[in-house]
Amino acid sequence: MYLEARWGTAVYMLLYFAGGIGAVLMSCCISPNTVGVGASGAIMAIMGAYLVEILTVGAPDEPVRKFELTQVALFIAMTLLLGFAPFVDFSAHLGGVLVGALLGLGLFTRAKNSRLAPYPKVKWAVLAAGFGLAALFFVIQIPLFFTVVDPHELN
Repeated sequence: MYLEARWGTAVYMLLYFAGGIGAVLMSCCISPNTVGVGASGAIMAIMGAYLVEILTVGAPDEPVRKFELTQVALFIAMTLLLGFAPFVDFSAHLGGVLVGALLGLGLFTRAKNSRLAPYPKVKWAVLAAGFGLAALFFVIQIPLFFTVVDPHELN
């Protein structure tokens, strides 16, 4: 996949760290009394952005595009389904995919070879929606992250 080489280190790091933060925020808001560890939420953000890149830019060869789309969609679906297993944080995986996909909308729809390139108004609307929804995600989640929950009141 070599996504860092294709996207550049700055874009890859933005997606990775923003996705990791989004995963932690989603996990803390949905499951406030659990401890989450690992980088799976950030990896899911990379995969969410990769899915959007395939859908918006894709490979020039249609069979390659379909193969990549199938592989990434299966990876995301299996990871989300396995998130319901004990000791696996589904909400972090979901938060990572959402942030990655939203940021991917903002990043990859502006590409010159985007499938939306012939439709500049749609392209800019999708770009604004992607960045806007990602920002809204963080604006909503951050206050919830700092909400104090008394564990005695949860029963």
